[in-house]
Amino acid sequence: MEHMALLSKDDLRNLSRNFSNMFPKHEVHLDENILRGLDFLLQKLFKIAEEPILSDPHRAAACNTLCGFVEQGISSSNLTLQKRCSNITIWDRILNIYLERSNGAKPKPMRQLLLTLVKSLKHGSSASEGTEVCNDGLVGVFKTKVVCTCLALICSNGDVSRAKSAMQVLEMFLKKNIIDILLVLHEFHSRGCDHNISLELGSYKHLNRSSASSSKTEPQPNCIEKMVDQTLRWIQYPDFGPIIGRLLKAVFGSLHEWDSHFRPTLSLSPALPLWVAPVRQIILDIPELMEGIGYHVLPDLLQLNPVKSTNFVESLPLLDLQQGTPGFLKEADIRLCLLVLDSIEESKMKDLLSETVLGTLYPDGHSTLQDICSTLIVHRSTSIRIAALSALLYSASSTKPLDQNVLNIFRQKIHFFHVEADPKTRGDVVSIIRKHLSRLQNVISHLSKQKADLETIISLSTVDAIKEKNDDENLVIHISSLKWYYAFLLEELRPTASYQRHITALKILQISRQSSVFTEAHTFVDDAYLVRLLLDLIADSFDDVRGIAAMLLRQILSSKSLSLNLPQVDGIPLVLFGKKGYTASNMTQKYLSVALSKVEIMTCRTGRADWADAVGRTYDLMYEHCTNIERLMSGSECTVIILEHLLSALEHDIKIAQGNLRLATSTASMHGNLIALRCIVSRPDVASSIGELTYNEKEWGREWHNRLLDNCGQTWKAVNDILCFDSPEGHVPENPENDRLDVETKDTLSFSWRALKESSLLMHAILINHGYRPPGRDRDLAYEDFLRIGNLELEKLAELRHRGAFSTVSQTFAACCARCLESDDLSTNSLPKHWYQETLSCIQQKAAALTRRSAGLPAMIIGILAALPVGDFFTNVIFDLQAIADAPIESVFNVGEGRMPQVHALNCLKDIFTSTYLGPATEPHINVTLEIAVGCLESDIWAIRNCGLMLLNALLSRLSGGNNSHLASRNSGRSHLSKHVYDKNPNLPDLILRLLGQNVVHPIPNGNPNTPLSATLRSFQVLFPAMEIIKQFGIPPDHEAVVVKILKKQLSSPIWALREKTAEVLSLLTDEQAVIRDIQNTSPHGWRQNELHGQLLCLKSMVLRTNNAETSHYESILPLLTTQFGRLVGSNPCPFTAATYLDIVNHMLLALMNYKKLTIWHDNELFHELRKKWRQTLDSSDEEESLRNKPTDDLLIRALYLLLRFVRPDEDQMQVYCVEEYNFLPYLMRRNHAALPLILAHEEELDLDVRMTEEALKDYILISRYSSDPRIYSKATKQVVASLSLSGCEEGLRNLKPYHSPLADIVNSLDWNHGEASIQIPNMETMNLILQLRGILLAEDGKGISSNELTWNRKFDIWKTMLQFAGCEGSDISTRMAAVSSLQTFQMILRQSGSEPSSSPSFLSIYICLYDILVDDDEEIRDHAALIVSWILSPPEPSDHQPATSSCSFSPPAAKLNLLAFICTSYSHSEELYLEALRRLTSTEELKNSSGPTANYLYSDNPSNERPTLHLEPVESMLSHARKEDNALFVEEKQNLYVDPVAEMEHWANVLAAANAMCPFLATCLQSWVSSGLAVLIETADSEFDGPLGWSSKPSVFTLGMQVILAAQLFVMTGDDEFGTADGRGEIRMLLGRLLEVGRRIGLHGLWLRRIERVIGEVSSMG
Repeated sequence: MEHMALLSKDDLRNLSRNFSNMFPKHEVHLDENILRGLDFLLQKLFKIAEEPILSDPHRAAACNTLCGFVEQGISSSNLTLQKRCSNITIWDRILNIYLERSNGAKPKPMRQLLLTLVKSLKHGSSASEGTEVCNDGLVGVFKTKVVCTCLALICSNGDVSRAKSAMQVLEMFLKKNIIDILLVLHEFHSRGCDHNISLELGSYKHLNRSSASSSKTEPQPNCIEKMVDQTLRWIQYPDFGPIIGRLLKAVFGSLHEWDSHFRPTLSLSPALPLWVAPVRQIILDIPELMEGIGYHVLPDLLQLNPVKSTNFVESLPLLDLQQGTPGFLKEADIRLCLLVLDSIEESKMKDLLSETVLGTLYPDGHSTLQDICSTLIVHRSTSIRIAALSALLYSASSTKPLDQNVLNIFRQKIHFFHVEADPKTRGDVVSIIRKHLSRLQNVISHLSKQKADLETIISLSTVDAIKEKNDDENLVIHISSLKWYYAFLLEELRPTASYQRHITALKILQISRQSSVFTEAHTFVDDAYLVRLLLDLIADSFDDVRGIAAMLLRQILSSKSLSLNLPQVDGIPLVLFGKKGYTASNMTQKYLSVALSKVEIMTCRTGRADWADAVGRTYDLMYEHCTNIERLMSGSECTVIILEHLLSALEHDIKIAQGNLRLATSTASMHGNLIALRCIVSRPDVASSIGELTYNEKEWGREWHNRLLDNCGQTWKAVNDILCFDSPEGHVPENPENDRLDVETKDTLSFSWRALKESSLLMHAILINHGYRPPGRDRDLAYEDFLRIGNLELEKLAELRHRGAFSTVSQTFAACCARCLESDDLSTNSLPKHWYQETLSCIQQKAAALTRRSAGLPAMIIGILAALPVGDFFTNVIFDLQAIADAPIESVFNVGEGRMPQVHALNCLKDIFTSTYLGPATEPHINVTLEIAVGCLESDIWAIRNCGLMLLNALLSRLSGGNNSHLASRNSGRSHLSKHVYDKNPNLPDLILRLLGQNVVHPIPNGNPNTPLSATLRSFQVLFPAMEIIKQFGIPPDHEAVVVKILKKQLSSPIWALREKTAEVLSLLTDEQAVIRDIQNTSPHGWRQNELHGQLLCLKSMVLRTNNAETSHYESILPLLTTQFGRLVGSNPCPFTAATYLDIVNHMLLALMNYKKLTIWHDNELFHELRKKWRQTLDSSDEEESLRNKPTDDLLIRALYLLLRFVRPDEDQMQVYCVEEYNFLPYLMRRNHAALPLILAHEEELDLDVRMTEEALKDYILISRYSSDPRIYSKATKQVVASLSLSGCEEGLRNLKPYHSPLADIVNSLDWNHGEASIQIPNMETMNLILQLRGILLAEDGKGISSNELTWNRKFDIWKTMLQFAGCEGSDISTRMAAVSSLQTFQMILRQSGSEPSSSPSFLSIYICLYDILVDDDEEIRDHAALIVSWILSPPEPSDHQPATSSCSFSPPAAKLNLLAFICTSYSHSEELYLEALRRLTSTEELKNSSGPTANYLYSDNPSNERPTLHLEPVESMLSHARKEDNALFVEEKQNLYVDPVAEMEHWANVLAAANAMCPFLATCLQSWVSSGLAVLIETADSEFDGPLGWSSKPSVFTLGMQVILAAQLFVMTGDDEFGTADGRGEIRMLLGRLLEVGRRIGLHGLWLRRIERVIGEVSSMG
């Protein structure tokens, strides 16, 4: 059979046509020869079908022929032939073929194979009932086996191809009624969900008839939910979607008879489909699966039962979503709504729904999905926002036009997604927009196929809304949307935009250019304008922004090098690249040269990494441009000049650095030149980019390469002194005062480190770029090149002392070794082995230099071994290092001389075994290295012991697979990992015993009490690693008894730390009952107190490690401990063992209370003992005697307090206990104040719902009110605030009423100086708490009080001042969070439940403060503020809704705009709002005139008839300040990187435009400020060219320019005489036109010019 020849596909087809002649139809008995021939043919067909490598047509022919043979056999009248074609072996082989070979094969023949298996099984089932064709029960056994095998593949996460086939088998068998759904659920519960079954086909030892008949038993109710979860997780693979939908349809279609059995567990209404609960749960757990579920699964499930599906759709909370009030809904329900609506939209479900449902979903024929998505796009939940955006833009057809309403929603709200803080969310947004833009492109292409003149249509489309409708409306709308979004992306690249905006816009532009969405076919794509913006970003602070900007620029330059319509740069001499000179030949080169000169200047001034990187990237762009030109013109002049210029400049910088490193730090641009060279040599086409060289140029090219490598070496010589210094951060150069340079040591160190890094990266780029060939050579790197690079990097690694310095060097050395082995030259090939010998010599030579972790020596070994990870050489290296590490100390060196090569060898071994790349090769050497590491722990020399310990830790981490988590329980010691570790390392148990057995620390009576401290510490270094091994891997059963015996001896150690560590480990190897027995048998007297203490610590470790599910046994352990109370607390002379005992009791009580397992304790013996002790304390007349100063006192009080808090006494005892509890805290505050921190600390360990009770609130207030200790006061007050804020706001305020007066006393206890409007605070934490309490008290006082009450207003003003101070940008994050918390409690006054939001003038400043918090730098603070705004702007709730629940739900960006809209609407006549908007637009800190505050001259009828003036800072001085450069190397980062000042000014300019409280005086002053500002900008532009990275690109200058332009827009867009004078408005329009004209000529920032163009265009359209 093994050598059976395969039939060709033609032979197979011919064979299948003759089956009717081969099989006898009426013969009951056949000759044995015929049967043998047919059997041989069947085996031959199976062999062909099972062949792993077959072409698709050949496999299709084999499967079809096999199916035909089996079907002919089972339909034959011959029983023997039927049995041959319908037995369990045949079924096994067909199933195996399908599971193994269906992936990648043609689906039709594989499906036929599965249908044949179904027919054969049906025949076998019917035959087995009345004939002897099939063995009794084997059909059922095979069905069980099929189910188990398929479930095992579905539940596993590895075999993707077979899992899909398994789903297809299950779906077919359920659909054809071959298997029962109950059998599937039974096997899933018993095997599939708990174990990953891996069944060998043909093995039935574990299956029996009882399992085959298990379908008769009722399934577990929770099985269906788990099975759906396991199945739906595969939908992350795109090709799994259809089969998952069909499988789940078959599963739930088969469950209708068991519907009532599952509903109680799923908590589901009888009217709803059974699948609703599990699908909702998986959507909640894994939101990423929503799109696949909605497209593939829901349509099939909705069609199962139209009646119940209709009920389900009717049960969805669509009305809340349609009304824009999703705040009441759970996230899972919202997601399900989106999926269902999207599924109905894309499928044929509309015909199955009732008219009522259709009327709800499609009112007036319009889909409600768009309105719902419009609401949910601004939801506070990130996953819901993303799902809503996806549902809004998604369509199964890529050419289906989008509804205009959808495009309008996209335009209005897409900017919210460009500020997402989470990188994953931004990635999802970019993916959705990529699909949307692709769809727009397809729609435009599809619609324009019938149009003759596309450009005419494009010219009709505008960025604004389309006003005229015509036959081409759809096409125009889509092009307009694409045009608008392109303009929006360019706006997002402005200099002041946040990192989130920059990176999102850049990524979308990148993928759009790759997919040709924005191409030259669209006239609105302005690459010249984009080039300016991208060049500005090439010096951005963020590396990924610089990288993507440079990549986009390279794409543009490579495609449009000569056709870019850049601004004309005239009148500027542009001779590039030094003295040799190269005059820019086109405008692109001129434009790039302007940028290059500016970044070089800034690099020399500042030395910062971002500017140096900009230099490198700009040179790379210039080189890219020159390369493209020379390819067209067949020259090489420009590229050669660039290469020569860079190298010459680098040589000049190095010469400066070698002469005066401090001077180079302040003037040289070495880093930029190195980066530029790296970018150029990294190009894949670097060899061909230079072009054809002349003979002289070839000589230059060979020399250029040698100079390049030489400069890398010279760079190292220039900086090695400071980098090789043992403490470089403290290195002070000689005579620093003589050079008069403002350069600090950290500046020089940073310069040196970066120079080393960039030079190493330059050589690394040469090595890894196989396309690099030195100019003038016909081949790549030679032996001399590798030798120079390798020797240089080897020298660096040998000399450098600090990991940060040599990390890049080690990568370069490893790359050099790898390239050497790729060479065909034998001498080059042998270089790594040569360097290995050098490394061994270095280990011996550096034996006295015991730097931390041997500095770069391990990196040398790793780099060499990474190139040779297998073979004899690798083994020899390990052996050499092991020999050095294990060499006897005396025979290697004189200890007094301090030479220890063992240290370096141990560190090298450590790095080898921690390297993931070398992992497989090191497996055989772990055992020996373990022996060496353990041996080092026994050394007398600390350095050897320390390195041995690090090596041992590395080996243990390796054995655990990098997971250093400790065992959670005793059973974990029998885990599969532990068994695997001990099987592979059989010497490990002996090593543990070796470490433990020889270092038993005896109790004091039997040992030496005068043992030196050094010996004790050495014992720790030996014992602790052994215990760590036990903690990670347990101990084998054969050695457990010996280890436990040794550890029990260590429990009596006189050293506390050793007892504690031993107890922690021993708790993993024993149980609670055994420990308690040991405690009962140990006398609490004399030296045995140590042993008793160790046993108690062991029990404590068990208690602390116990999880939620294991607290049930506490109730049986606690009574056992209670019987020891008198012995261990009452009569115990040792306070430490008594304290440990009470600590255990406290932790057990806490655990039982948290997990609701504390039963009635009033009759418990422990409770009576504690009460008895407490009564003795109360009755004692001697205060000093009543509570002695010892550890047991506080713990006793703590335990009693817990029981008094949570005890449930009988009614007749209630009064006694209440009295005791009432007296408890006052007594403590008088007599044992030190116990309060312990009680409060213990309170924080309780869950919130356990901790925040009415009784607890009373205790916290009592402590806060009377405590004089700031620590206690802060902790107690924090609990008060948490308790009152826990349940929303209204519930907290209801709890507040009985305690209002005590809380007011707490707040007033601080000294507030109201007269001077300043706040004196003892510390920040207290101020934060007071701020929150004031918000709570004001919310209570403000209910039902008019806003003009004097007392309330005074308190409100104090709170408002605190709030404004806390919310400002410079405040600490905890203070800003306290401000948000205070506002959350006060929100019930801003809008009371069932009412509209308040528009009281007093609250305007609160709303503005809340607006500022919404642009805070911290995401959590913004989210909390958005919740407040959601509450304030929610419509009045019905009376049946839960109080303090927002019906609206806003994300922070949406909350900000909605809040500002509310402020504009509610306070349109407010002078305070007008003044605030003016202040923010002009960046004026305070608006005052000479006669007093601004508020006095807001009125036009000034009683004094004086003409007050508005003192705004002149734009000239603001511009001068904005243009100042910060030349510091280390720039202080802005406090708030999230806020965009230009976007904020646009918002406040809109507020001013909408205000109805215009002050003529202020308008005149502002008009004058705008006119002078425009004049200053024009004058500056007239005198100085701008261009890329110019003065208008500086964020502060760009912001100022936008301020002036936005303020000018206010005047020119209105004809209202109250807003400035007519002459003034005309002057502003004239100045704007002049600035536009000058700006176009000198390359002013494009966003300024576009805004001016828009303003002038709108003014012209207004006439």
